[in-house]
Amino acid sequence: MFTTRFEAWVRRQAEALVSALGRSPITPNQVTVVGLGLTFLAAGLVAFGHLRWAGVVLIFAGTCDILDGALARSTHASYWLVLATLAALAGSFLVSYVRARAQSLGFVCKTGLFQRPERVVVTVVGLLVGGYVLYGVVFLLAIVTNITALQRIREVWLQGRAQRLERERETKARRAATNQAP
Repeated sequence: MFTTRFEAWVRRQAEALVSALGRSPITPNQVTVVGLGLTFLAAGLVAFGHLRWAGVVLIFAGTCDILDGALARSTHASYWLVLATLAALAGSFLVSYVRARAQSLGFVCKTGLFQRPERVVVTVVGLLVGGYVLYGVVFLLAIVTNITALQRIREVWLQGRAQRLERERETKARRAATNQAP
């Protein structure tokens, strides 16, 4: 009972602060970064034994944590845009990882629809133009980076398969030669 009343009170206070923040140029991401920085500061204060100051800083970090979600909801930040951003980021990391891993195993991995130069150029154009073009770039990257990663995974798989089949042929040839020897 106390928890629900306290939660309702916190929600009302957050909504009041969000109405003021919603009119400012502050974004939910900026509030999140400030909250993260304050959390790190509180952790540092705890590490050096300044527990009371850490508690005070953590109050502000927690406030930022509450406000960033409320601000995102009030500014109608798109769930799909966040999801696309995460997919683009994951795909971009995966493209680089697959190539590095393939090269460490001795395979060649240079194919792909959207390699690093293309990703950089498209990202720069999106950032320079901004607005809906940037949203389009994020969705484009979410799709094509993952396609590129899948293309590279397939390329490495085919190379590995060809290598395995060649070893099997050589083994069969050696066995056949050994069995035919007098």
